Amino acid sequence: MDFILYLYIMIFLHTVDETWNCNNPRVKPSKDYFVCVWDEKDFYRALDGNYYLYPKAQEDNLFERRIRKKFWRRIQKEKE
Repeated sequence: MDFILYLYIMIFLHTVDETWNCNNPRVKPSKDYFVCVWDEKDFYRALDGNYYLYPKAQEDNLFERRIRKKFWRRIQKEKE
């Protein structure tokens, strides 16, 4: 019973961690994730010094494409 509870908790925490990683892309590369793997090549540095995701990338999976669209919608709203 303890092992099953441990397994449920670990699966839940891993799911939360993967979700957080996908929704908060960062420049620091990390291979510890399975769903959204953000690398330095996914970002560019703007003139203001901030890093932004490129609008599109060929090697994106379904989740990364969704996050890119969400990211750029948020950027467009901030500009308005």
